[in-house]
Amino acid sequence: MSGRENVAFLARVYGCDIRAAIDWVQDFAELDEYFEMPVNTYSAGMRARLAFAACLAIDFDVYLIDEVTEVGDERFRRKCAAAFRDRMQRSDIILVTHNSRTIRQYCDRGAVLVGGALRVFDDMDAALAQHRRALQELQ
Repeated sequence: MSGRENVAFLARVYGCDIRAAIDWVQDFAELDEYFEMPVNTYSAGMRARLAFAACLAIDFDVYLIDEVTEVGDERFRRKCAAAFRDRMQRSDIILVTHNSRTIRQYCDRGAVLVGGALRVFDDMDAALAQHRRALQELQ
């Protein structure tokens, strides 16, 4: 399936306006003529652009995002960060990342999974400290 067909499929599954979703993703992902080509011909970066754009094209109450700012070149990463901040104004986000700068930039609460137990922190410094301790114990 092409990028366009993938977006149309997702929009149908989630009951969204198909034309609006396609237009938004096509503009945001900047895939140009590749948007019409099979996704299995895309580079990893192109697939990441399509996936990120398709995710944000659909209004969810909660998003699960893995390494939000690590998509594409620096200019595109800034574009993703701006879109992500905008989406955070109206949706909740569960962000998975190893980048402490990204955590501090976007998060106001943290959770650390250690030995099958999830600890939730209201203070990001405490969450990051627990994460560092857990990593040290593994070494």
